[in-house]
Amino acid sequence: MFIGSRDHYLYVLDALTGAVIWKFEAGNEIVSSPAVADGRVYVGSLDHRIYAVDAETGSEVWHVESRDEIYASATVVDGIVYIGSGDGHLYALDAASGATVWDVNASGSIWASAAVSDGVVTIGTIAGEVLALDAKTGAERWRYTVGDVIWASPVVSNGVVTIASQHKTLYALDAATGDVIWELKAGAPINSTPVVIEDRIFVASAVGTISALDLQGKSIWQAEIGGPLYAALSYSDGVLYAVTEKDGSIFALDASTGAQLWRFQTGYQGDWRSSSAVLAGGVLYVGSNDGKVYALGSP
Repeated sequence: MFIGSRDHYLYVLDALTGAVIWKFEAGNEIVSSPAVADGRVYVGSLDHRIYAVDAETGSEVWHVESRDEIYASATVVDGIVYIGSGDGHLYALDAASGATVWDVNASGSIWASAAVSDGVVTIGTIAGEVLALDAKTGAERWRYTVGDVIWASPVVSNGVVTIASQHKTLYALDAATGDVIWELKAGAPINSTPVVIEDRIFVASAVGTISALDLQGKSIWQAEIGGPLYAALSYSDGVLYAVTEKDGSIFALDASTGAQLWRFQTGYQGDWRSSSAVLAGGVLYVGSNDGKVYALGSP
């Protein structure tokens, strides 16, 4: 298990026991999720750097300096690392060497991860822009302006880009052209990345609601969690997992009905607990601001 921490370290833990296998020290906090591909771990830090670390030994392979803090997680596809920076640039780096393949100024800080699909990279910016770029060259395919902050990552599925804004709106855009297919006023800011599974869209809001929609944006059900939701929902085998801010709760919901299956209370009480849950091998892993990583379930 690979996880970054605000103590400046990237940790690798034994998934069964939680024992630390190795840790790598960056120059500042790591608040994004690491990406693992081809024996290397890719992660950004608030020290402005993008790191590649050997997954077996924890030794640095390379790092690249950006012009600002890195909040976005890396996306690795076909030997290229795509990662945005607070400097408003999206970097495409050679995964083996760190050499710059291309570097595009998106004219707005990028805090969310890029989606890569069918040779196109799609990103959202703090300036309220959604951009689609050629994955090989960085050439702009299209741009759509929502006019408000975008914290959430785009999701590309079946030729549609689903993306949310803090302006209480969920958008479905044509992935080829950027044209609006539909938009839905959600009634609350959406900072969390939507989840698209087959014919359902699941969206969490900053006021603690989780909604299930069909692919046309029509409501199927809505559940009240009772705490702000900033981290992305997780999905597996018909179950949604949600991690709330402030009270440190982890919820499991039936994805077909929204009914609560269980709730787990961590030891954290306070603001900003934005780590999503990851399910692997029947165990749910969650990082917390109480300084702990939790493994829930039966291995």
